[in-house]
Amino acid sequence: MIKYSSEAYTKPIWQGDTVEMEMFWPIKKDGEEVKVKLAYPVDEVISLCNSRLEREFVNGRDYTVEDGCIVIPENSEITVTPWEEIILDKPQEGAQLNIEASIAGKYLFFSESLAISDKQYTVKYKHSGKWQGVIPCRPDGKLSKIVEKIKRGDDFTFAFFGDSITVGANSSGTDWINVPPYAPIWPKTVCNELERRYGGKISYINHAVGGKTSDWGVEEFKTLHEGENADLFVVAFGMNDFTNPKFEENIRTIMSYIWEKNPECEIILISTMLPNTYAKGFFNGQDKQEEILEKIAKEYSSVVLAPVTSVHKELLKNKFYFDMTGNCVNHPNDFLAAIYAQTVLAVLD
Repeated sequence: MIKYSSEAYTKPIWQGDTVEMEMFWPIKKDGEEVKVKLAYPVDEVISLCNSRLEREFVNGRDYTVEDGCIVIPENSEITVTPWEEIILDKPQEGAQLNIEASIAGKYLFFSESLAISDKQYTVKYKHSGKWQGVIPCRPDGKLSKIVEKIKRGDDFTFAFFGDSITVGANSSGTDWINVPPYAPIWPKTVCNELERRYGGKISYINHAVGGKTSDWGVEEFKTLHEGENADLFVVAFGMNDFTNPKFEENIRTIMSYIWEKNPECEIILISTMLPNTYAKGFFNGQDKQEEILEKIAKEYSSVVLAPVTSVHKELLKNKFYFDMTGNCVNHPNDFLAAIYAQTVLAVLD
């Protein structure tokens, strides 16, 4: 049976031969066999549970492994979602938002509650594959001040600023979801794991707000952070910026505000996960932002890029978007939120 732990949750997807807590959403299209591809071809399933990690399913009865995929048979007790319940013929009754699909005349299922996570499953498995994408790391000489503090187990202040993804939507441990495995939001996960690994006490600041852009970040930074001073700062805008022509200028302005408060503060710039291409109008330039952030980061020894976009792109080569979503549009589930934590830890560790 899979058990949640900070150590398992933050084990990098790009390392080793065992994936600890990968998620998937079994979806059936037009009478096809339900065959789930994971981040790597599967050699052996160690455990497969519902998303709340409360029930374990049986290999050979509820699923089999064939050609590196997890296959869900007709008589399985694993619930399979028909494609027609995701791509809808008419607007969704009772939805918080009606999202037009990128398929003409269709609508995309949307939920910010348990309607999606309760259809997803968590698997621990062994594989013999090799990660083919970008491996997040800290370039030599970067973030030297904070890394030394972390290694010594010193206390420090860690601040986060961004949009709803940095607020923590749709992690199972948020106040508005609050179901097992109660995974903390990824900024909290990063702080908890650094304390677990190295000791020291981290003072935590998070003024992220859902639905906001980097324009708002510039406008509200000084008000929100008045009287505060951080040693390490994460800046994580982008999902709502689309092709904002001021994106680079805004990020640089926010950095200048951080350094006005503390010239010694070091900064992590996070490139966003990608939105769902089935959500009409939502995928619009986010895939180009990482290049901008990387250019900025290269100019300073005190700034580093956490390339979540690149990691998400690599996962999408094998996994279906719906395996990693919390709302079907632009929020991560517990698995993709863990990727955020893993990527940030990799540029600090």
